[in-house]
Amino acid sequence: AYGMRPAGYYPPSVDSDPATWDRSPLPAGACVYRIHGLTPNCQRAGTLEPDSCEGYSFGGSPAEVPSYYETSVCTRRIAPGCPTADPWNASGHWWYLQPDGENVDLVLCAPECASPALKDSGCLHLSGPPPTP
Repeated sequence: AYGMRPAGYYPPSVDSDPATWDRSPLPAGACVYRIHGLTPNCQRAGTLEPDSCEGYSFGGSPAEVPSYYETSVCTRRIAPGCPTADPWNASGHWWYLQPDGENVDLVLCAPECASPALKDSGCLHLSGPPPTP
């Protein structure tokens, strides 16, 4: 529960070195959700929609939450992580999947976690080939 952005607070975007990103199981400021039974080799790029999955038709809605796998950083084969714990920063406004034993964690970095779009519910739809590490 981050609340509203403080009035007049617009931090400069963090353009940090990916070597400094928080890749811990619980990155600072992030929201982490455990997905049971999804093995790490089943990870796929996909969409995260701010709605329930019931009766939902996927197709690139404007409400789609950005994925790390869509960034230019991912195409350079840099492992995902969270560049900042500041929920109001523009850097790290994404989600990614992180293997954890027999399960997978859905990590929403602080800027995405603070977004009101996923306040009540969300629907993760995985598709396509596994992301290249």
